[in-house]
Amino acid sequence: MLVDSRRGASKPSFADIVAAERARPAADPQDGRARNRVTAHQLWDDSGRRWSQPAEITPADADRLIADDTVRLGLCRPGDRRLEWFTTDERKTAWRRFRPRLQEFGAGIPPGGGIGYVPQLWTRADGSRLLLLQVLC
Repeated sequence: MLVDSRRGASKPSFADIVAAERARPAADPQDGRARNRVTAHQLWDDSGRRWSQPAEITPADADRLIADDTVRLGLCRPGDRRLEWFTTDERKTAWRRFRPRLQEFGAGIPPGGGIGYVPQLWTRADGSRLLLLQVLC
């Protein structure tokens, strides 16, 4: 850091700026094109970051993912392209509500009717992961 003697404020050195830029994860060129939307192969979260290539996963895989605090949890209802996001504080309560109704992709309507949830894993180039629950009813 360099100190600007005229103002007494410190400014980052050129080396600090370059190091910070190199440490920043590579941006996806499609980041910011949409917010809080999902299509068949792309998802934009509430920050406008694009996620891609959903993988259908088993409920057991979802249990392992939800245990990782770095994995975001979202919900998508049929016919609604807007997504609902759960904060870190809401995750446990939401998971207790959704977990008994999780099912594997292609299992159809849950036994006894009602609502079921199919877990999907979405990823970014930097390795970030997102668990999205697709509502079935």
